[in-house]
Formats: sequence, structure tokens, C-alpha cells
Amino acid sequence: MSIFEQRQDEWLQLNISNEENHRRREIHEKGLGHGTIEFLRNIWFPVVGNFDDLYPEWEVQDLT
Repeated sequence: MSIFEQRQDEWLQLNISNEENHRRREIHEKGLGHGTIEFLRNIWFPVVGNFDDLYPEWEVQDLT
């Protein structure tokens, strides 16, 4: 498991455990979409270096 995958998993699990809205928690438990993960892997994480102050909020459909 890469450092990105480890940190991304920790971040998502933290958000799931802290989510009070049942619908959003259910969406997060299903996992992030391909486009979101690629954005985090190729843009967000290399530039910012962490997931602090980033919150998965909006349900956006991608093509995968």
C-alpha cells in the first residue's frame, strides 16, 4: 500500500466516523469515484501533501 493510499484511507475512515448525515455517510462507505481518487492522487496530494481541511461533501457522478 502506497503512502497516498494509506493516508487517503485514513482520511476517508475519519470522515465516515465523523459524518452525522446518514446519506453522506452511506455514500462515503461505498467509496470514492474513480475521478475523485485520481484528482486526489495526481493533483491534491502531490501539491498539498495531506488531506487536512478537505471534506468529501458532494455527490458527483463520473463516467466509471
